[in-house]
Amino acid sequence: MFKFDIIKSDFNQVLIAEFLKRIGKSKPTILKALYGFYASQARSEHPDSSQQDIELALLESLNTLSAQMRFLVNYHRVKDGINLSPECLMSFGLLPISQPLTTPQAQFTDSASVDSPQGTLRERDDDEEVWVQPPSSFDFSVLGMNK
Repeated sequence: MFKFDIIKSDFNQVLIAEFLKRIGKSKPTILKALYGFYASQARSEHPDSSQQDIELALLESLNTLSAQMRFLVNYHRVKDGINLSPECLMSFGLLPISQPLTTPQAQFTDSASVDSPQGTLRERDDDEEVWVQPPSSFDFSVLGMNK
């Protein structure tokens, strides 16, 4: 279906070509990788595509790319012992970022007060947003556990 001329002086091309030959069944693997990146673009360029077709293709592509990213993180974590930092994973959308909590019972926060920029406690308005760090980077000092 596809034929690629590998540039022998490009180490990455040689490395990938050898890997794909070694694992076999490279056509489905290559098509899956290509689909994630190019399917929505190809749909967008097709003259009979509606806005809804393009949006659906984009969502499918993003889902495919996201699944491929999660696979890579887990593959290298298990096989190679590589554990990326929560900050790194968060930057690629693989961990949830902090979300504002607008309920009176904000997690990890005293419901009556919030630290002010000057370091003193003040009354919190009921409709004030309270930002909570994700559990992976929670600062336990707010609970008095940093002894």
